[in-house]
Amino acid sequence: MKILWRWLRRKVTDPNEREYGPPWESKSVLASVAVAGAGSLGAVGNYSPALMHFGGSYLGGFVIGWFFRRFVKAAAVVAGVALLAIGVMKATG
Repeated sequence: MKILWRWLRRKVTDPNEREYGPPWESKSVLASVAVAGAGSLGAVGNYSPALMHFGGSYLGGFVIGWFFRRFVKAAAVVAGVALLAIGVMKATG
């Protein structure tokens, strides 16, 4: 049972992000940070509010999507373990 638990924990949480790398290092996130930073500093004149809005909304959506993916993975593992436990209990009487 301990081996199964270690395997499930590794599947749900990957602290080193070995598979794809951490999301904050992706090129699109870095570009949106640069755009939002330029907009917040007022470096581009009249376009600053629009750039700040675009960069900030992209970052917000990215973070929400990232957390949702983590939640769905964890929920799927918990549901699988629950179904497995129910099956074992039913089979053993």
